[in-house]
Amino acid sequence: MKLTKKLEAEIKQVMDDYWNAYFRGDIDYWAKYLVNDYRNIGGTEEEIWNSKQEILDYTHRVIDQMKGVSEIRNKQVQIIHYDPYIMVHELLDIYIKIEDDWTFYQKFRLSSLIQKQPDGWKVLHQHGSYPDSKAAEGDAFSFDQLKSENIKLQKAVKNRTAELEQKNRELEIETALEKVRAVAMGMKKADDMLIVCKTISQQLTQLGVKEIRNVQTAIFYESRGTYMNYEYYAKHDKTFITEVDFKNHKIQLAFAQKMLKGPNEEVLEHLKEKKLQDWYTYQKSTNQFADKYLLKADSLNYYWYSLGPVALGISTYYPLTKDETNLFKRFLKVFELAYRRYLDIEKATAQAREAQIEVALERVRSRSMGMHSSLEMKDVITVVINQLVRLGFDIDLANFNYLSTPKEWIMWLATPDFTYPELLRLPAIDHPLFNRPIEAAMKGSDFMSDTLTEDEFHSVWKHFYAATSMNEYDSAERKQYIARSTGLARSVVFMKQIALTISNFKGIPYNEEQNNIIKRFANVFEQSYTRFLDLQKAETQAREAQIEAALERVRSRSMAMQKSTDLLEVIKTITDQLIYLGIKFDGSDFVTVNPDKSWYMWICSCEENFPFLMHIPHFNHRGFIQYDELIESKSDFFTYIYSPEESTSWMKHFFEKSTPQTALPDLTQERTEQLMQSTSQAASVYIFDRIMFAIFRFTDQPFTDVENAIFKRVGKVFEQAYTRFLDLQKAEAQAREAKIEAALEK
Repeated sequence: MKLTKKLEAEIKQVMDDYWNAYFRGDIDYWAKYLVNDYRNIGGTEEEIWNSKQEILDYTHRVIDQMKGVSEIRNKQVQIIHYDPYIMVHELLDIYIKIEDDWTFYQKFRLSSLIQKQPDGWKVLHQHGSYPDSKAAEGDAFSFDQLKSENIKLQKAVKNRTAELEQKNRELEIETALEKVRAVAMGMKKADDMLIVCKTISQQLTQLGVKEIRNVQTAIFYESRGTYMNYEYYAKHDKTFITEVDFKNHKIQLAFAQKMLKGPNEEVLEHLKEKKLQDWYTYQKSTNQFADKYLLKADSLNYYWYSLGPVALGISTYYPLTKDETNLFKRFLKVFELAYRRYLDIEKATAQAREAQIEVALERVRSRSMGMHSSLEMKDVITVVINQLVRLGFDIDLANFNYLSTPKEWIMWLATPDFTYPELLRLPAIDHPLFNRPIEAAMKGSDFMSDTLTEDEFHSVWKHFYAATSMNEYDSAERKQYIARSTGLARSVVFMKQIALTISNFKGIPYNEEQNNIIKRFANVFEQSYTRFLDLQKAETQAREAQIEAALERVRSRSMAMQKSTDLLEVIKTITDQLIYLGIKFDGSDFVTVNPDKSWYMWICSCEENFPFLMHIPHFNHRGFIQYDELIESKSDFFTYIYSPEESTSWMKHFFEKSTPQTALPDLTQERTEQLMQSTSQAASVYIFDRIMFAIFRFTDQPFTDVENAIFKRVGKVFEQAYTRFLDLQKAEAQAREAKIEAALEK
């Protein structure tokens, strides 16, 4: 091989490529130039390498000190041909980067023995040295000065290396802190505190902290004895938000008390063996996450640091070193930013929540003040439940209870998708559902909350369905939902004359915040309840005036009778006025009893609106038997419900055996058959002077107490009309007797 200018240029290019790969840290590329039995003698005694692998191992250890912070300049090259080898002598300046400035470090001489092989140029042997300029004139070496400067140089290199390593470490730590800081400042909601915990855990892992169990924050609410725990578990890669009652365990209580003393307080807790397993067993019994890795862990180590009402903590499966502990403490400053951000978010969230609550309260207030009828109470309870659902409440039933009597609950009820159309009356029974609120109200409490077990809930719900019309109104889907329910939780706010109850069928109690909101809803309604009472009073007065007007019409028609048969018109007037008063019935009748126990019955049907008189022979039926019993007991009022069989038997006897005494209404065959095959029959009967006055309807639903009270008042007026009827009847008999006597005289 002849050394030509072209070959020299090629060799220089090879050596430039060789050094560029080394200083940019591309070890794999650089190593392709080395043969397996590569030899190298460096500039110090220990820098001797006898194989490619040895130089690679060393280079991997130190390359971070070279890459990007060192370079060669002012290189001079001499090439000598020793066929088949090439010797390359390179004299160069080494520069290093200190902070942002490149600084001259040392001159360096390197001799490289290379050879061109089938797969390219290879470096066989290298020898490096620092040119000696320290010897005085006439000396081959300046040993004393060299020794002194070598010691200084070694110390300088060692110190500089440590300084660089420390700076690199500091840069790594600052980078980690900056990542946590960025997450903290980017928080949008309180739950983002979990991301802060996760980021701290990940950055600590990258910084070399091993066996991290979790990173967590504790935000204390001393008034309610709890702290809100935001946690990230590294091995599980899971996050949790848990409200922890710190009064339930001595470890948690001691931790909370220490943290609440103020900033700079620390809690270090190390659990092992039985103490560790007891702690794991306790956590399994709470709402906290039970870490299964504790079953095999040698220890559990807590490190908590207080910032006042908040603390940052880390737990590990192995104790932290002093350096690791100090490293974690540096994250406290950054975490403080996260906590301030958390407080800002919490404040903004609370303000938004308060505005949301106020809007909901205003809707209840507006609907309450907009009532024009006491019956609109059902609309108010609908607004209450809908607004609470919009505020995030889990509600299955809401109701207003009147507190008039502990023996019976009178209430408006609503579900999230349905309002019961009528005021329900529920008899109280011996059951916690009734007993607890009654006891609380009697003690003067203004609030109570409790839960019922699954068995207690289902047992009392059967009573609800049996004693009220709820069974008719509830859909099949709701009944199935109730059947699957696991209990009941309720909160009850007591007002002066009414109580507001909010319930769910999962047995999950409402928390303190929710109960405070429920109380606010009750307070808003209580302010409007006066309007309800005024409406109720006005409605009572209007209803009384309406009843008095109806009674006066009956009274006037009674006094206007000119003959005894006008009694039919009085009965018709009574029927019309009862319809006018909103009482739903099918007809009214007036009965007198003959010596043979047969009846004369004056009847007015609401559908035909035509009064007529029938003679009804006595037969073996509860109607006749019951009349005799009541006359003996001297009762003045009673009610009855005929079964379908009894009703059909009565109607069949009425149409087939009775005799009309006046013109009958024009009943169609279809209407007659319908009456004869009627289902049940309910009636209310007023008795005076062995006379019966009744209203009836073809149903098994009796008349209400309110309807019966009105009917009794009508009966009193009718009693006066009947006296007038008897007087007319007597006068008509006397007039007829006078006519007979006059005829006989003639």
